[in-house]
Amino acid sequence: MIKFPTPLRHPFCLLALTVVCAYMIVPSRAEAMELTRNGAPRATIIVAQSVLGSAKDDASAQKVSFAAHDLQDYIRKISGATLPIVGDKSTFTGNAILVGKSALTEQLQSAIPSGLTSQRKEEGFLIDAKNGRLVLAGNDAGPYHGTEYAVYDFLNRLGVRWFMPGEYGEYVPSQKSIDFADITVRKKPDFIQRNWWNTTTPEMAAQERRWKIRNKMNPDQMFASASDNSFSVYYVSPNVAKTEPDLFAQNFNGSINTGYPNLSNPKSVEITAEKLKEFFRTHPETNSTAVAPNDGYPRDFTPASAVRNQGFVDTYGREGVPGEVSTTEEWFVWINAVAANVAEEFPDRVISTNGYANRSVPPFGVTIAPNLGIMYAAIWSDTLHAYDDPKSWQMRRQAESLQRWCQLSNRVWLYGYDYSMLVSGLTPLPTTRKLARDMPLLKKWGLIGFLDETRNIWAERGIMTKYVKARLEWNANDNVDALLTDYYAHWYGAAAKPSRAFWDALEKAAESTPVLGHEDRILPYVYTPHLMQQLATHLAEAEKIALLPREKEHVKIDRLIYEHLKAYVAMNNAEFAGNFAEAAHQAQKMLAVRPQLHAINSFLIMPSERLANGAPDPNSGAFYWGISDRLDYYNQLANKLSGK
Repeated sequence: MIKFPTPLRHPFCLLALTVVCAYMIVPSRAEAMELTRNGAPRATIIVAQSVLGSAKDDASAQKVSFAAHDLQDYIRKISGATLPIVGDKSTFTGNAILVGKSALTEQLQSAIPSGLTSQRKEEGFLIDAKNGRLVLAGNDAGPYHGTEYAVYDFLNRLGVRWFMPGEYGEYVPSQKSIDFADITVRKKPDFIQRNWWNTTTPEMAAQERRWKIRNKMNPDQMFASASDNSFSVYYVSPNVAKTEPDLFAQNFNGSINTGYPNLSNPKSVEITAEKLKEFFRTHPETNSTAVAPNDGYPRDFTPASAVRNQGFVDTYGREGVPGEVSTTEEWFVWINAVAANVAEEFPDRVISTNGYANRSVPPFGVTIAPNLGIMYAAIWSDTLHAYDDPKSWQMRRQAESLQRWCQLSNRVWLYGYDYSMLVSGLTPLPTTRKLARDMPLLKKWGLIGFLDETRNIWAERGIMTKYVKARLEWNANDNVDALLTDYYAHWYGAAAKPSRAFWDALEKAAESTPVLGHEDRILPYVYTPHLMQQLATHLAEAEKIALLPREKEHVKIDRLIYEHLKAYVAMNNAEFAGNFAEAAHQAQKMLAVRPQLHAINSFLIMPSERLANGAPDPNSGAFYWGISDRLDYYNQLANKLSGK
């Protein structure tokens, strides 16, 4: 076992030091720690001995192993030097990088974050460099990735960047000699939950997962999220409605809704709570589960349930329409009772539900149970403006709702619709300015994080938007201007200035428009002729001054995004003019650009919206009314007008 020396307080210690120096880590010099010199290694990566063995059944060891090998790989990419990886029982001399917890970090008494409770507040990492050793370690328990975060934060300090998934999206500086000055950094995230999900290929999903961890997102579940109809998992079979109809909700016409409980029947509470408790008994390692009704606007019209309703119309509801009234009060009285019942046996487990659809308005006169988690969603809301933007009543309304939810519960997270537009032609709309305004507000209000629904189409939001969002989910007050300056310099090189102007012009147009919406029917009023001329000017300048092949290719990406957008604008103009043949022609031009972007990098856009058999491609991001659908429709209209 290698042991570190105690502080030298006595001359006799010098003699002892000379005897044991071969069995301990000795600093190579008093100043900055030397990791490589002229392409040769000057340090050793040390991990716990167990990490070197077969750790397939030890998730924490797997995380440390991945972190250590990624550190080795990137140091080699930077300097050409391969630092050896050894276990903490090995003998060696020179500087040491201690990756993850080991016997050596214990001897150093490094205060590495640790622990795992149902509250999920123990995440964090430590970077500690002094006396010729560098500790890169963090909490790796359960869903945490602390050691990986420590390694990636360290590499970021050396200049490595991961702007998009895969090797294509990274930037690695070249530096034969690497020194690292003494420093102590302890970090934990501003938001507990930091993730988004999408539909993509297995290969792309794996690359995206690693990209998330490298940018300190967390792709693993912190709390169970309430998916639509998860209620049915914890309730009785609909067949029971024949014998016990009082267990189920009544529809407005008096019929039975077997997909929703009778919210005023104590037995419905008991049945659901017992099934939840059975789940926790069967899964003792799980900190949470979730209960939510079907999507849409379900409501229980049983008289004893309906009397709890306050009569407030839902955000997008209409006065006098019974099915469009907010049902938050009666739902949360019921789910509170379920949660209280579960807490009698499992006081530290969390029951998640959702503030969504006709349950998005915060309840009045109802105290939220302490073991409930709330997933808030607002699919109806404007996607272009910040929460505090006076031009957007929708975002200000959502802000008021979120603040109130966070006052009622200390466990509220946002299920965001992280698109430029829910219905979209996949045209570019970056929103880094919106993020810079929103994220500090969300932290201030007490939101605990995000599980967003998004598309794996990086040409749509812009590479910088996803990158900035990941960084702000860890540190809500990160300097966005500095992040962008760094991004443009490393991604575009000599063409950084006009390329930034290109994307800034798009962002200013989105931010300044008074038009509100979340479907691309509003975009013809955003993509004005003036904007299109600005984009063309900036793009031409970038193409003129880009120097290196890498810079030229990144500017080429913007050129293809612009040509795709140009065809989109022309398609809309032709549609508005009733020239459906021309609209179809422009739609076809859009679809022809996509394989070119995809060929550069698969994350930019998918090559087609349809599979070979003509069925929709679920990975394409065209969930509703895609360009292929529009092409078919325009051709149909053109054929009708032409007499075909």
